[in-house]
Amino acid sequence: MKKWLVSMALIVCVLSFTACGSSQETASAPAFTPEEEQNWLDSGEAFVQSMDQALEAGGIETYADDEIFGPALEAYASSKEEMGEISGFKAVSVEKGEDEEVIITVNVDGSDHDAEVIVTVSEEDGEFSITGITTNTIYSFGELMVQAALNTVLGMGITFAVLGLLIAIISLFKFIPMIQHKIEEKKRKETEEAARQSRASVPAPAAAAVEEEEELADDMELVAVIAAAVAAYEGQASADGFVVRSIRKSRKKSA
Repeated sequence: MKKWLVSMALIVCVLSFTACGSSQETASAPAFTPEEEQNWLDSGEAFVQSMDQALEAGGIETYADDEIFGPALEAYASSKEEMGEISGFKAVSVEKGEDEEVIITVNVDGSDHDAEVIVTVSEEDGEFSITGITTNTIYSFGELMVQAALNTVLGMGITFAVLGLLIAIISLFKFIPMIQHKIEEKKRKETEEAARQSRASVPAPAAAAVEEEEELADDMELVAVIAAAVAAYEGQASADGFVVRSIRKSRKKSA
């Protein structure tokens, strides 16, 4: 970790000297002088080397909360898994961006894949600071084609899977009227059964009248008394020939 801090201090010093040299040039200079360009290349290469050393020393945990170096180390660590064994670093270009920031590109040689680290340095009040670090793994043309084919197959597979699901859902719509018809038929039968049971529980008026007449017919003593009274009224000595068919209660009030 001390090497990382020392390297950072050296880079800041180099950037400061570069700033002093560049202040002597006119503001409209389209490019760097050879000396400035070499200073920037050396600074970028040294920075990437120090970043690799910080990663080996566990710098991700140390700079996890840093807005610039935390994500930069994580991205570099992810690319390093694909690079394999690193054999060297080489700064290949330096240029000015649209906002006058300095952009340094450093190539990293790996046993499996190469990578490029792009370091962005900005100036504010005469002081230079690193404001961006990007790591890109370099793949071969064949690997890029395989990745593109896999992405295409994956996208088409998801599309056809969603279409198949939609077709399956739409095909189930034809069963909805059948289910509704069965539910309505069940409710109708339940309603009819409830009405039938309700009618069966209420006695019919005709049946009640017949039952009442049968009860009166069973009262033989009352029938005999009535028959004798009718015979006496008619002046006959016997009640033979008289038949009492029904007995009804008189609704007339006695005076």
